[in-house]
Amino acid sequence: MALGAITLARFGWNTSTAYFTSNIGARLPPIVFTEQINQSLLATILGARGGAPVGNPLFDPFFLGAALVLVAGTAWLVRRLGERHSDHGLALLFPCALLVYPAALAHYSVLLVLPLLHLWRGRGEAAGGPSATIFVISATCSLGWVAGGYRTLLSNLLLWCWLAWQARYLIASGGHSEQARDVTGSPRMRPADAR
Repeated sequence: MALGAITLARFGWNTSTAYFTSNIGARLPPIVFTEQINQSLLATILGARGGAPVGNPLFDPFFLGAALVLVAGTAWLVRRLGERHSDHGLALLFPCALLVYPAALAHYSVLLVLPLLHLWRGRGEAAGGPSATIFVISATCSLGWVAGGYRTLLSNLLLWCWLAWQARYLIASGGHSEQARDVTGSPRMRPADAR
């Protein structure tokens, strides 16, 4: 509330209300949504269909459907993860936001550093083991930062899928990562258990 009051005092009523009433998507030229550097889900859908439709591209039914499924799935996973694994839920939100935000430029993927560091920190307890996690981190970086950043959507999608799979693992294990499991679901022995 305090920040809202400060913003209102600093920028005035017209500017503050324009943030809510003036749709930026309606004011942008259609090329913004189909440029190669735009690596959002909307840009990919519009590019696959040959360009932006007449009118506001934000109301594209394929985009709205895909975004709804992605956001609802992410929200469900974050809710099920609960407070115990809120860090994993937060990591899951970053690639989701980059996929759904309609003007996600390739260089915005620097935001994936936080989820990647989260994966690196938990690589020993991850479903699939440390090797699989290291592979996903390497693939995410390779897809996101080669070819001029024009494979960033794949990078974001790969990271979201991996984090979602890890979230399902955490939910299925009751939120306890003390009993780590491999890809098949069998308990993995830790070095301390082998003694």
